[in-house]
Amino acid sequence: MNQFFKKKSNLLVVFVALLVGAGITIFSLKDASNLEASGVIDTPLEKEEQPEKGKEESPIEKEKKTSTEEKDDKADDEEKKTPKDNNPKKEESEKPKINETPVTHKDYQTTTELNLRTGPSPDNKKIVAIPKGKNVTHIATSGHWYKVQYGKHTGYVNSGYLEEVGTVDTSKEKSSKSTNSEAKQPTKATYVQGILIANKKYPLPANYAPGESKEARNAFNKMAAAAKKDGIGLVAFSTYRSYATQQSTYDYWVSKDGQSAADRYSAKPGTSEHQTGLAFDIHETGKYDTRFEESDGTRWMAENAHTFGFIVRYPKGKEHITGYMYEPWHLRYLGVDIATKVFNSGLTLEEYLGIQ
Repeated sequence: MNQFFKKKSNLLVVFVALLVGAGITIFSLKDASNLEASGVIDTPLEKEEQPEKGKEESPIEKEKKTSTEEKDDKADDEEKKTPKDNNPKKEESEKPKINETPVTHKDYQTTTELNLRTGPSPDNKKIVAIPKGKNVTHIATSGHWYKVQYGKHTGYVNSGYLEEVGTVDTSKEKSSKSTNSEAKQPTKATYVQGILIANKKYPLPANYAPGESKEARNAFNKMAAAAKKDGIGLVAFSTYRSYATQQSTYDYWVSKDGQSAADRYSAKPGTSEHQTGLAFDIHETGKYDTRFEESDGTRWMAENAHTFGFIVRYPKGKEHITGYMYEPWHLRYLGVDIATKVFNSGLTLEEYLGIQ
């Protein structure tokens, strides 16, 4: 009996063990199915996709592909850009017309560093500074200013600082013969009481070319500095002129106003004080030519120029003696001692030296 119950118990244990084993197996299969569905693991049926053998892109193909993609991107960028405005710019407002006379092109050389300006006046904007000894081409004239070509620049310079170079125009030679009455040129300069003279009676030789006086320039600089302290800006716009330059200047005024009129304010070549290098034409900043006659600068120079060695060379009411009309801007350097004596005498230089 005992053996019967023992056999039954063993069978029961085996049966339970079989049931437990079957449950574990079912659970494991179900859990694996859930993991596969979630993608956490790979299954033999779902291998990672690999490129077929021989289908990989070579470095050259990759480069071509990249290049093509870049071109496509650039093309897209170009399409996105705003088209350029092809409309022409509006024309600037017209500048005031400058009264100038075209001339036969001729080369000149600068006698000092010279400012090239946008118009025929020191008040106009400076374009560039032309070094001493450089050639410029004269293309038009506006008063005593020349319109010139200097390299790639075109502008205006003061003709008093130019010296003609090259051949002389035949038409100008004819003009010289008709307007210059001196049949015989002097061979040396004239000094009276140690003072260099240049006027209609005592001309200078054509080859007399001292350039601008350094002593006179230094004196002018001191005078300009003193005037500046009094609120007056003085500028020397014409100093030394060569014989050839004076010839051009004189011929211009004769052609413009006639010889009788020109002889009152423009000197024939050889008779100009500018050839001495001691004459300075001066104006006040913003005022020049006739506008300078009644300016504060005119009065200041008339009262103070002698203390720096200058005199007003052609005073008012003395044209019959000096040969030239009143020019308050034209100063002649004599040195402080002589200039002060001439000033105190109230006489012209001709009267003071007794050579009128």
